[in-house]
Amino acid sequence: MTMTFAYDAPTDSADHDVLNWMQSESNATYWALVDVALLGANTFTAAARRHRWLPINALANTPLEALGEVAPHLIAISENPQEQQEQIGQLLKFTTGTPALTWLRSAYPERALQMLFGYLAKAQIQDRLRAVHLRFADARILPGLLNILSANQQRRVVDIVQDWRWFDRGGAWQEWPIEPASVDAAQMDTESHLHLSVSQFEHLLKNAEADGFFEMLTHQYPELIPTQHRVGFHIRLSCLLLLATECEISTEEQRWQFVLLGLSHGEDFYRTEAFISAWKVVLEQGATS
Repeated sequence: MTMTFAYDAPTDSADHDVLNWMQSESNATYWALVDVALLGANTFTAAARRHRWLPINALANTPLEALGEVAPHLIAISENPQEQQEQIGQLLKFTTGTPALTWLRSAYPERALQMLFGYLAKAQIQDRLRAVHLRFADARILPGLLNILSANQQRRVVDIVQDWRWFDRGGAWQEWPIEPASVDAAQMDTESHLHLSVSQFEHLLKNAEADGFFEMLTHQYPELIPTQHRVGFHIRLSCLLLLATECEISTEEQRWQFVLLGLSHGEDFYRTEAFISAWKVVLEQGATS
């Protein structure tokens, strides 16, 4: 089954955006990072064979290398201008409408990148016994993850990746880091994987909530999802979830029901008698279940 995302395709100038960026530092090494799990391992393998890409498991030589073919994979971008342009076009076309592709520049070899990705892919959350797997290569998750890192954690990233870019869900070309690292190398985090506070992790979960509800809609109410301009639909979901929070609606089931009612009754649905009556039933059912 093909996965559907709250993502719009990049603009027609996307290939030029990527190419111009790569030409700005002509002596640098550029990579594409592909989240294979979002595309399907068989689909990715077939595309790599067809286009003669040479994918490298981004989590090889780390504790997560057992993910194997479904792990994120790196593809080195050719330094030959014509081949470079072809690769960019192929990768953009292959991943269009998905959050499966990011681009990066690094002065370090693949082994150093793998060690960094192993660091980002696993997180120990404060007061939790088991570490969690973070889908850092997913462009829906990566921006929020990079932004919630502490200064010494961010320094760990920018020490290896000098420039990380992607197209956001609206198709706009984004970059990180925007500012230089605020701590020196001596303060850089040296843990083998991330250690996150409860607050940091809660921010990640909050950022991912609308996409989680979007995925639920694709399975249960696909007719509610537009075929185009999905970024606008994602904004609508996010606004409904923010409104649910303001209404002190906290459980996942109640927030799900709130979103469904919101999608059915318009912007001011929560002020209507229909909503008040329907929500009373939801609360009563929750109290007796």
